[in-house]
Amino acid sequence: MRIHVDTLIRTTTVVVGLTCLGSAPSAQAGDGPRPRTPAEFPEPACMTVVDRSSDPTFAVTYTVALDEPEPTPDEVPDGRRLQFLAFEPPFRTLPLWITTEDVVAAEAVGLVDASKIPDREILANSSDWPADAWARITPDDARIPISQAEAEKGVVWDTSLVAPGTYVISGYTWDPAFNHHSLRWGAIKVVDNLVEPAANLPSVFLPPAAVDVVTAGNEIMLEGCGDALDGSVLQLSWAEVDYANEPTWNPVDGAFPLESGAFVIPFVPPTPAKDAINFAVWLRIELEDPLGRRAIAESPNSFLILPGQTESTDTTGGSTTTADTETTETTGTQGETGGCNCQTGNPSNPWQWLFVLVIIGCTRNRRARARPMCTDT
Repeated sequence: MRIHVDTLIRTTTVVVGLTCLGSAPSAQAGDGPRPRTPAEFPEPACMTVVDRSSDPTFAVTYTVALDEPEPTPDEVPDGRRLQFLAFEPPFRTLPLWITTEDVVAAEAVGLVDASKIPDREILANSSDWPADAWARITPDDARIPISQAEAEKGVVWDTSLVAPGTYVISGYTWDPAFNHHSLRWGAIKVVDNLVEPAANLPSVFLPPAAVDVVTAGNEIMLEGCGDALDGSVLQLSWAEVDYANEPTWNPVDGAFPLESGAFVIPFVPPTPAKDAINFAVWLRIELEDPLGRRAIAESPNSFLILPGQTESTDTTGGSTTTADTETTETTGTQGETGGCNCQTGNPSNPWQWLFVLVIIGCTRNRRARARPMCTDT
């Protein structure tokens, strides 16, 4: 199931935690829904290339806002710690538990009912995340105390322990029952040898978009980055948000060359179906290099598409106003529009518009500006 990652991470941390606490009456107030301290990352380059033929290590820089005290008796003994993990995009659900042993440890102090946490919510057991799609940077038994002194030391990732590919780092706050992922929104391409074409696999990445509420028919510019052999091309596709099924991708006409690591691709948002009030899409970039090898990136955020507008003339006063347009999908032609004193299509339902405003608020919950650049280490 494809998900809107940054919204999911913010909401399931609270929702899953409340569910867990609700199922464990013995949970103590001292470890209730207090704010968890996340790892905070400086704004990264869109993509950093690690060539393991010269140096396989990558330095992870982070900060924390405060020093967490030692766990209280009602908490897991090794709680209030950070762990760093690497994930291969495109993303699925990021489980809030790493292992079954973690769940058992939280149950032992009355924080959760282990029988109510399914395998899909435990990273090591999740079918969405096979073992070759993620890796530990910090071992489970060496989680880091949350303190500014520890953060100043940073973390060194030995990429020789993972397969070549593209990764995104998460700072995982282990503090049950409200565990939390904080993502570093810059890709890390791990490659064995940049100068050997056969070893230089293609890589492409889409960071969260700066604008995620758009208007049908109004072109936006999609920013991202990639690293691949000269002559590589990009293909853009979109899919309507559907949490129940796998996305159905609709290719956009035209291919775009990958130049200088960074790219900007125009995208014209499709017109929502008649009566749709929460039409949203995901975007996907497929990169193909001259050797026929492919890499895929999907937008971590969805794009809410509002109906387009067109100008019309008020027949009563002659002034120019705007009104929503209707589009007939079978022909692609513009339908009739109403002026300020008449209406076509949807009746005006204040509850529907309230829902739209709520959706807009949710999609604006995280605004991380893309930095389309590549650096080598």
